[in-house]
Amino acid sequence: LLQAARMVADLHRRLELFILALAHLVQLGGQVVELVQVLILAQLVIEAVHIAVIVGKIKLPVGIGTFENYAALGRTLSASPDGRGSGEALAPNYSPTPGVDVNGPTAVIKSATRPDLMRYFCGCPLDISLNSNEYLGEAGVTRMEGIIRSFCDLGGQIGTITTTSVEELKDAVVHPEKHKNLKVRMGGLSAYFIAMSAVQQQNIIQRFSKGAVIK
Repeated sequence: LLQAARMVADLHRRLELFILALAHLVQLGGQVVELVQVLILAQLVIEAVHIAVIVGKIKLPVGIGTFENYAALGRTLSASPDGRGSGEALAPNYSPTPGVDVNGPTAVIKSATRPDLMRYFCGCPLDISLNSNEYLGEAGVTRMEGIIRSFCDLGGQIGTITTTSVEELKDAVVHPEKHKNLKVRMGGLSAYFIAMSAVQQQNIIQRFSKGAVIK
């Protein structure tokens, strides 16, 4: 176990160097970003298999997830090419940086499922933020069914869906007593929005802003 722990620590350092070597490509956008994403995830599997072979009986399942820790994890990190500022929260789980998913949920799902996610059986939760006004009534149910089917058909692994609006979230910040039952999804768990920290609330609001930078 001690040997495995040391090797995992080394894995983290190697992955960090590997990601830094590719970071400048993110600025090119489009399919280049998706290629970087595929390469990083593939390298993660290679490293985990390497450790498992050397150590022997220990199995290291791989996955990507921050859950509620995305704000804390970002505090000690400098700015990144995706537009995130120094010390700001990371993108939650296996999700895009809040505010950059301007082409809608289907585009997000297509981009996220470019790698073969079935190899990452420890979890790759994709947090999907949908405007509740677009999913009302029978037409809304049909639209939601399409989103879920697309996620499954394209190879999505874990999808967590929150339906609300920027207006409702902003009002909950100002008048929390009116929104005691408002919940949002965070990679497999639900959280009361008014109980979240200010940084986490801002991150959620940004997720629903579709490109608008909110500070």
